[in-house]
Amino acid sequence: MRKSMFLVGIILCTPAFAAHSKSAIEQRYSHAYDECMSQEDAKNGVTVALVNCLRQEDERQDLVLNEAYKLVMTRLTPEQKTTLRDLERTWVKNRIKVCENKFAGQDGTMVNIELANCSLDETIKRTIFLENYK
Repeated sequence: MRKSMFLVGIILCTPAFAAHSKSAIEQRYSHAYDECMSQEDAKNGVTVALVNCLRQEDERQDLVLNEAYKLVMTRLTPEQKTTLRDLERTWVKNRIKVCENKFAGQDGTMVNIELANCSLDETIKRTIFLENYK
């Protein structure tokens, strides 16, 4: 419930306030995401609009993730590449499960928003992981 209220709070905050209170993950959200969230339906908390914005941003962030993966692979040894490739395959299979487990047993339309937000955040967390991969 706290996370739900937090998400609603972020949505309703003014852009200036939100910019100061964003987490490291939220700071990576694109300008296009901010624009999407400022559209009338999303701004008014319409679930479909919020989930749409989150999913579009997840797609954008997935492209960033793929670029980070490609970049890190260029500097690894063949053995390290195999290890990272296997780690990534496991992460891809488990990303959705992490989010589903986190919100298991919850009902209502807010769960759709929470799942989409979790998926987006997991994608950005993985990008950060790859950017720092040694």
